[in-house]
Amino acid sequence: QKKNLEKQVKERTAEIQKQADDLRILNSTKDKFFSIIAHDLKNPLYSIVGLSELLDTHYQTMEEDNKVKFIHGILDSSRNVASLLENLLQWARSQTSSIACIPTHFSIYAITDENISLLKTGAANKKISIENRTNQEDVVFADRNMITTVVRNIVNNAIKFTPEGGMILISSAKKNEMIEITISDNGVGM
Repeated sequence: QKKNLEKQVKERTAEIQKQADDLRILNSTKDKFFSIIAHDLKNPLYSIVGLSELLDTHYQTMEEDNKVKFIHGILDSSRNVASLLENLLQWARSQTSSIACIPTHFSIYAITDENISLLKTGAANKKISIENRTNQEDVVFADRNMITTVVRNIVNNAIKFTPEGGMILISSAKKNEMIEITISDNGVGM
């Protein structure tokens, strides 16, 4: 009886310790993720604020071309913030296991093109060119949101770590029954 009780106490203690360790890891991951998101949100938000302030202060005397350029900059930065917030929402869903994988057929080229449009301001600020060489006929069966998030994150990282004047190339190739997407740049490697 006593040995059985001691065994149960040890098992429960080990289980509680494992849960505590798992919680520490999850908490650390959350902290890192929020730090990354805060850092990634900072630049486009500063861009929106700065361009808006310039428009607010100098709108009457500003040339029309500059007004249009600033408005486009605000739009691009806003899209970038929306994209980053979508990443945060996806991560939050994945942590609560409420994210569902809903595979559909879609074009890799379209996903790549959408992400390039969202991230082009950050690339333009560093004079980085992004080339979409994915095959327009490559159609995959996968979760569109998940693939979009992955491509966006990798391209965003490529922009961060590619030196000014660099190039990012996105391509696709058929490998047996799969489509392989390659995102390469001339920045610091992993």
